[in-house]
Amino acid sequence: MSDKFPIRVEVIAPTTLDESFVSNSDPHVEMARVFAEQLKLNRVPKQSNLTPIPVHRATRKTRVAFASIPMWGPQVAPYGIARLAGLSRVSGYETKCWDINIKCYQYDKNLWHWHNDWKWSNEEYFAKDIRPKIEPVIEQFLTELVEFTPDVIGFTAYYTNGEALKLVTQRIKQLLPNTVTIIGGPEARSVQRGETDFDDVDYVLAGEGEMIFSEFLDGMENGVLPTQRFITHNKEIRIDLDSVPWADYRDFNIDDYEFKGVASEVSRGCIAKCTFCTEPTFWRYRGRVAASVIDEVEYNYKTYGIESVWFIDSLVNGNLKELQTFAQGLIDRNIHINWMGYARNDGRMDKAYLKVLLDSGLRMMQMGVESGSDKVVRLIDKKVTAREVEQNFRDLAELGSYTTTTSWFVGFPGEEPVDVAQTLTLMWRLRNLGVDNMGTTMCVVEADSPLGKNMEQFNIHPDYGAFGGWWITKDYKNTILHRLMRFKFVYVLQNHYRLHNVIHWHDGKRGEQQGFLPHYELIYDPANWRDEIPYELGFDFDIIKPNINPIADSVVNEVWALLRVLWLAMGPFELVLKFDPELDRPIYGDFKYMSKDCGDFWAEYRFQINEQGHWTAAFYNKLAGTYCRPLSSTADFEFQWSGTGHWDRPVSN
Repeated sequence: MSDKFPIRVEVIAPTTLDESFVSNSDPHVEMARVFAEQLKLNRVPKQSNLTPIPVHRATRKTRVAFASIPMWGPQVAPYGIARLAGLSRVSGYETKCWDINIKCYQYDKNLWHWHNDWKWSNEEYFAKDIRPKIEPVIEQFLTELVEFTPDVIGFTAYYTNGEALKLVTQRIKQLLPNTVTIIGGPEARSVQRGETDFDDVDYVLAGEGEMIFSEFLDGMENGVLPTQRFITHNKEIRIDLDSVPWADYRDFNIDDYEFKGVASEVSRGCIAKCTFCTEPTFWRYRGRVAASVIDEVEYNYKTYGIESVWFIDSLVNGNLKELQTFAQGLIDRNIHINWMGYARNDGRMDKAYLKVLLDSGLRMMQMGVESGSDKVVRLIDKKVTAREVEQNFRDLAELGSYTTTTSWFVGFPGEEPVDVAQTLTLMWRLRNLGVDNMGTTMCVVEADSPLGKNMEQFNIHPDYGAFGGWWITKDYKNTILHRLMRFKFVYVLQNHYRLHNVIHWHDGKRGEQQGFLPHYELIYDPANWRDEIPYELGFDFDIIKPNINPIADSVVNEVWALLRVLWLAMGPFELVLKFDPELDRPIYGDFKYMSKDCGDFWAEYRFQINEQGHWTAAFYNKLAGTYCRPLSSTADFEFQWSGTGHWDRPVSN
C-alpha cells in the first residue's frame, strides 16, 4: 500500500451514534445501529492478530457506485458489492448498486449454464453470440449511471465476465471520463501478473477489498489518489470480519434470484493447505463469531423476507464448533431459511453433527472431493480418505439431505490410470447418496500454489508449456492429452448414473445442450448394475506395449480405466467411444480440449465384454501436428491395436 493511505484502527462504538444518524424511519440506517450494537455485545475474541476495519462516520461528498457485470451466478444477490456498499454507506458516502448480471440473465438463461462459462471469455464467441443479447441491458444501465454520475465505480472481475467488463468500462470512459473505475476480485491478480488487462480501468485492487477500498475512498475524499495502478492488500493483515458492516442489499430485488436470498460468510480463507490451491497464499484463515452471523441472517430475514442464504466461504466448516453454534442459533430463534455453502469432507462430522445442520436449514453443501484415490489425495494433502468422504455422504443421505454437489478434477501430478479408476469408482458409489452434481475439470498448475512453487517435487517438467503450452510431467504420462481423455471418461460414466435404458449419444448438439462430451455409444442392461463396486489397487492397466514414444506408450492405455469400471458397475456392455477435434473443440473450447498448439487427436475405441467376462477390443489412436520440446521432436503417432482377454468381476470391498 502507498504510505499516503495509513491503516487507522477505529470502530464506531454504539455510544457515538447520535439520534440524527440513527433513525427508525430508515431500516438500512437502523442496520448500521444494530451492527454497531452487536459488534459491542457479541465481540468475543476468538483469534489473535486481527485488524478491525476503520469506519469513520461522517458526511462525505464522494459518490460511489458498484455494478455486477455478467456472467456470474444468478442464485442470490451479489455479496461482494453489497458488502462494500454496506461499508461505504455506513462511512457516509452516497452509494448505489446495480446488478446487470441478473437483468441479463432474465433474457437468456441458457447462457448461464455452467457448461457454457468458457464462451463468455472467448472474444470471438462473445462478440458474435453474447454481446448482441446483453447490450440493450448494458446501455440502459449506462443511462442510469450517467444520471447518478459517480465519482468512482467498482466492479468484481471474474474469468467469466472479462469481455463484458471491457465493454462496460470502455463505454464508461466515453460517457463519464472523470469517473474513476476500479476492479477487484479473482481476476485482479491475473491483471497484476500481466496475464490479462482491462485498458479502461484506472485501478486494480487485489486482496481483501474492505481495507484497501476504505483507504482508497478516504484518499479520494481528500483529493489524493494513489500514484500506482496496482494496489495490493498486505497479506500479513488479517481483517477482523466481525468489524465490517453487514452487506447492504437495498438496491437489489431479492425476488429476482433463483433462491430468493442473499449471500454471507462465516469465515475467510481455508484451514487446509491443498497443494493445488492458491487460497492459503492469498489470505489467511479466520472466522466470524457465530452470534454475529445469526444476527445478520435474522436482520435480512425480517427486513427482506429472504428464504435462503448462500455462504461464499471457501469452507463453512473450517471451525466445526462455531458452525454448529450458528446452526443451533437458527433453530433457537425460529429463523426458517435454507442455507448452503462450500465445505470439506471431514470424518469428525458424524451423523449427530450433520443432523443439527440439516435441522437448521442446511439444504446443499458443495464438497471439494477432488479425487477418489487416497494416493492422489495424500499428494494433494487434503487429510481425508475416500472412506471418510463416502461416510459423510451416506450420513447425509440417511438424514434426508436435499442435495449435495461436489467438485473433482483429473490429472493431478502423480495420478495414474489406477487412480483414475478409483475416482470413477467413488463417483459410482456416491451416485445414489444424494449427490446432485459432480462438477469435474482438469488440474491446473497455478503459479502461486504449492504445486506451482514446487514443480520439481511433483515431477512436473521445468519447461512449463513444453507440450502445446500446457504443463507435463517428466515421465510424459500426464500431458494435456492424458487429462483430456480422463476428463471425457468421467462424463461418459456420469451420463449413466440415473439412466435405466439403452443410451445412444452420437449427436454433438445434444451433447452440448446436456453439458456432456458427446460421440459415443454405450449399450448395457441396467439389471446387471451393482451400486457398490470395489476400489481396485492391484489391477494392471499397462496392457498395450506399443513402444512408440513416451507419450504414445501411455496414451494408448488410458481408456482401460473407464472400461474396467464400466465392467465392475454395469456388467456386460458394448462401447464405441470417439475423440474428434472438429466436434470436441468447438463445444468445449481450448481449456477443456487441447489448444490448437497441441495438434489434433483422433481416437476410436470399440470394446465389448460378455457375462462371462470375455472381452474383445479394437482401438485406433492418432495424434498429429504436435511438437514436444523436451523430446526435441514431434510427439505425433498413429497406432491401431486389437486384442481379447478375460476379466473377473469381483464384489465390493
